Amino acid sequence: MGSVPSHGLAKNPTTQVYQASRDGRTSDLDNFLKQLDGRKRKSALETKTKDGDDFTTPLVIAARNGNLDAVKILLKYNADIEARAGTVKLQDKIDVAGCTALCAAVASGHLDVVKVLLKQNAKVDERTLTNSTPLRAAAYFGRLEIARLLVENGADVDASKGGDGTSLSVACFHGHTGVVKFLIEHGANMNVQDIDGNTPLHDGMRKGHIEIADKLLSHGALQLQNKHRLTPLLMASNCCEIEMVEHFIKHPKCTKEHRIDALELLGATIANDPDAYDIDAAFWYIKRGMEERFQDKSHPLLKRHREPNEAYQNRKESQTLEELALLEGDDNAIHMEGLIIRERILGSDNSEVCSPLNYRGAVLADSGNFDHCISLWYHALKIRTRCNKPVAMYLENFAGLFADMISRKLVWEINLLQEIFEQLVSEYEKLTEKLQNRNLQVGYEEVKAIEQELERLTYCALYLLMIYPKVTHAVENQKLSRLHLVQRFIRLVPRTRDGDTLLHLAACYSTAIKDFHVRSVCKLPCVKTVTVLLLGGVDVNAVNPKGDTPLHVAVTFKPSPKEADTLKAMLELLLDSGADPKLKNIYGLTAMDCCATDDSRRILSDRSGVDITTIESRAQTDFLHSSPQDPVGQSTTINQSSGIVKLAVLGKDWCFPFTAFSYLTKEFAVHLAKHHGLEVIFLVPDKSLSEEDKKEANSRGITIVEAKAHPGFPDPVDWLCFPPNDFFADVVVALDDNLGKIAYVLSEHLRSRKRIQMVHSLNTETGTFSFRLYCLSNESGKLSSSRRKHQTNIGMCERADLVVGLGSKIADELNASLRYLNKQVVNLTPGIFSELSDMTHAKEDGRNFRILVLSGNESAELFHDRFHIAAKAISLLRDKTFYLVFTGVKKDKSDFLKKCSECNVAEQQLIIKNFPVSEKDLKRLFCEVDLAILLSAEDECRLIALCALSAGLPLYACGDSAFAASLKEVPLGTASIIDSEDAKIWADSIRKARETDREIRLEQATMLRSQFEETYNWDKQVDSLVKKILDMLQGD
Repeated sequence: MGSVPSHGLAKNPTTQVYQASRDGRTSDLDNFLKQLDGRKRKSALETKTKDGDDFTTPLVIAARNGNLDAVKILLKYNADIEARAGTVKLQDKIDVAGCTALCAAVASGHLDVVKVLLKQNAKVDERTLTNSTPLRAAAYFGRLEIARLLVENGADVDASKGGDGTSLSVACFHGHTGVVKFLIEHGANMNVQDIDGNTPLHDGMRKGHIEIADKLLSHGALQLQNKHRLTPLLMASNCCEIEMVEHFIKHPKCTKEHRIDALELLGATIANDPDAYDIDAAFWYIKRGMEERFQDKSHPLLKRHREPNEAYQNRKESQTLEELALLEGDDNAIHMEGLIIRERILGSDNSEVCSPLNYRGAVLADSGNFDHCISLWYHALKIRTRCNKPVAMYLENFAGLFADMISRKLVWEINLLQEIFEQLVSEYEKLTEKLQNRNLQVGYEEVKAIEQELERLTYCALYLLMIYPKVTHAVENQKLSRLHLVQRFIRLVPRTRDGDTLLHLAACYSTAIKDFHVRSVCKLPCVKTVTVLLLGGVDVNAVNPKGDTPLHVAVTFKPSPKEADTLKAMLELLLDSGADPKLKNIYGLTAMDCCATDDSRRILSDRSGVDITTIESRAQTDFLHSSPQDPVGQSTTINQSSGIVKLAVLGKDWCFPFTAFSYLTKEFAVHLAKHHGLEVIFLVPDKSLSEEDKKEANSRGITIVEAKAHPGFPDPVDWLCFPPNDFFADVVVALDDNLGKIAYVLSEHLRSRKRIQMVHSLNTETGTFSFRLYCLSNESGKLSSSRRKHQTNIGMCERADLVVGLGSKIADELNASLRYLNKQVVNLTPGIFSELSDMTHAKEDGRNFRILVLSGNESAELFHDRFHIAAKAISLLRDKTFYLVFTGVKKDKSDFLKKCSECNVAEQQLIIKNFPVSEKDLKRLFCEVDLAILLSAEDECRLIALCALSAGLPLYACGDSAFAASLKEVPLGTASIIDSEDAKIWADSIRKARETDREIRLEQATMLRSQFEETYNWDKQVDSLVKKILDMLQGD
């Protein structure tokens, strides 16, 4: 939505000039610049403005958007024609750094703007920060007329982008025949090679562009080898471009040797390519190659002799048609023949050989042929190592393979695991040295790639060390090369990008084991793996960025009865190895404070010299006023060594029936549960959660507690007043006013120590607090504005120990209302709902353009919430293919239709749907529409707008809504805000949204979602809230 202007008045001259340039408002632009003095005008023309993903000058954005008159005006006022953008987004979602106005106009296809800029002497070969030129951009997008204009003005046809090839290479790769022909005719070098050794002919042939290949060959292009020893013809074979190969081998310049190699490599590739696999076709092409060899029987072209390789079952490659005929019908023999042929043609030190080896090995493993799989994979690993290519994926494959063999109770040599581990250590050493000694040739992207590879190697090392004790049961008595390899690896201080050491990972029950086979046979925490690490010299008190030691992590484990011994063994092992239980993390918590069970506390207390009965006595004293039925010592706080903080979130459901409230509750609870210092309890009415919901909650570290039904209380929410007898929480969190009453009751009955009230909405028109979350499935009617309701709600906030306003607008209003009590309100703006962020939208627009009007209200109130604006906007568009979609119009439907009719919108342009009652219904609704609009300023509608944003749906929001207040802090957010009640402005914005290519529109929505997620990061906000909760309890 970045192309849509923000309609609020921009007081900053720089912003005024930028927006007028971006939007082509030439009259405004001229007036703005005319009114500025020389210094301010220069600043406005040269300053870069952050606008979503764009960070650029007025001239570059005007050129990018094709605003010719705006470009002329800016040049008239002496805008720097060579000024570079920080970044600007071009077509095909490409972000370009250091782009000039000329490059932006070229890439966007604005020929008239290019002419003006060249006439004003713009540098025709000026490069971007990524070293690209305007001509290269024209070649990429196939802009023939612009390419012609650039060359006429002196553009260098052979300018390259570093090692990424010339403009001719780019045009060949993307199939722009007209540009290719033009560049050749104007002297472009057809044999120039890029950093990988590829020529323009390589680029054209590997993409199957036959006409381009013919054009290049007819003008004398050579068949050069690239760095993988692939000629353009062999590259076509290697890419399974069958039509290209068949066409090319008939070319007069194609020699017999080249023809044979192409046919054999094509057959060999098809035999082991999952996307092109056809065993009969593979044999046929291999046979055609052999027939070519013996076409002249008196002088056959024989194959080079190669020694048999164990990886290929010591098979010898067929030398004659008779030998080859023996393979027909034997699929495995043809597979091996293909692999042998590939290695003969490409060479044994060529990484192009490896992918088919990996694929064929995986197929063999699936069929239980592990020995052969190991031979192939090990062969591939050696080749990639020789070629200095990343090997983490191949090592991960071995870890999974070993685990699979263990699950099948197969016997195999431990030496093999040691060899793989040694390969891993060597690779880690090599990459670490490269990072430490990197020179200017190692760029930012390569550094990131190396860091990612190092993390994969770290996890792979964990998998191998977990598997090792399962192969040999006596860890202490086994060598693993006398632990030399482990010690060598530990000295490299391997950590994840989150800062966890191997010991943290091995001691933590929640460490993700990504490989299915490893996960099926290995479980964390793993005492034997920790033993190996400690013997290898790992620092038992190493801390991660949160200050947690491995002991902090280990005590959070809540074992089943069968796992109790594992917990005891783990803690005793760490303590015996010198783990310090007194160390505090950044939240001020010791390991004792983080204990999830009494067993953990007892073990630590035995080692620290504190009698466990003393701890329990202290806990009992602190909660002396708890109800008689509560077991002594059940509750804990961070002030005692007795345990972690028990925080109960009051809930109505987990995900059904659907409400936006469900997403908020779930997301909030899940992020709370990530904290080792908390035990998160989800208190819900009995039978409100399915077994599947319970399993999901438990898997996320959330304990489900159910309150049983009580006679005389028909509303299940009221059952929460009667939790199980042993329920006690240090903190109870209420996420709306009804739950707030429950929290108040629990506090008054001494079932909790502290109470947090969260506030979702404010009725600013009446001045009353509603605390009620309206969402799509809430049909309870209008907000109460009675004085009693107002006093009750204010009183709940006054008596709460901590008040949280969900969003800056609500937090500010609450701060003003509670200021007289000197009560601080915490601002927590809900971030993206992860449950909706995986949605996929159709890539093509339909015939009609559907606009969802976001609301939680019923039809009787719709027109009080500015929904007449939507109706009038559709009327002004005068296009019957625009449709409005409303939800929840249950009563007075005829009156609703009448009011729409009064706005001159046709009834057939109205789609009325029921409120979604499930997540599936909501996702279906979001997929059916093309755009969402939030017209209501009522706070209750904000969460459903957040649902739409989370789903990646393009949207607009009215400027005075709480949701718009959140969007304003997001770089791309202002483009989705319409600060006006003028239906014409809304109509123009809707039209512009439809005119934007759907793929770009969805990409902009995705970028907005990503920026919103970064701005309102759940983890960071919940971390801050948890800190305040702990401070509150410590100060009690």
